[in-house]
Amino acid sequence: MNGYWGQLLKLTLSDPREGARAVAQIDVSREVLWAALTVIVALSVIGARIMSFLTPAPQQAALGMEFVSSPIMFALVMWGLLVLTVFCMHYIGRAVGGQGRFDTSLKLVIWLQTILLLAQAVQIVIGAVSLMVAGLLGLGFSLYSIWLFVNFVAVAHGFENRGTVLMGIVLSVLGVVFGLSLLIALIAVLFGMEMPNG
Repeated sequence: MNGYWGQLLKLTLSDPREGARAVAQIDVSREVLWAALTVIVALSVIGARIMSFLTPAPQQAALGMEFVSSPIMFALVMWGLLVLTVFCMHYIGRAVGGQGRFDTSLKLVIWLQTILLLAQAVQIVIGAVSLMVAGLLGLGFSLYSIWLFVNFVAVAHGFENRGTVLMGIVLSVLGVVFGLSLLIALIAVLFGMEMPNG
């Protein structure tokens, strides 16, 4: 990757705050942002499907990857999860004193998911050679993505206090988990699937 987006990626990975500020300044309509979110979800689902083909069935079960076997449901849940993340990031951040704009939260969630999609592509390439190395890479980047998210929230709302950011993220996670559980239950009903007991 080169050009503007390549430089933006390097900046974000080396200095998440400055990268987030650069993303926040990108001038694009909300309609385009929602379309970009949908495209990112579609590409992520395709990537997950490819990764599932590389992963033996026993490991898929251990990792809970059976969900990926239904691309439509997986896409709906993933899209819903990202939308919930945007809303929680914006409104909970505002509730604890943040001054961010909704479009800024939307841009940053899309950018974070784009970075995760690129990491997923690297995982796929490495997974073709070694699933263990790919798994370790995925774990490492998942942890790093938390650090990116902390900085993104801080920039979106103008927070300097790490404790405030952490509190907002904890509340956001709780909100997303609750909302996602309702979303999964609704989709399961729509698709006529049986929910596990207990």
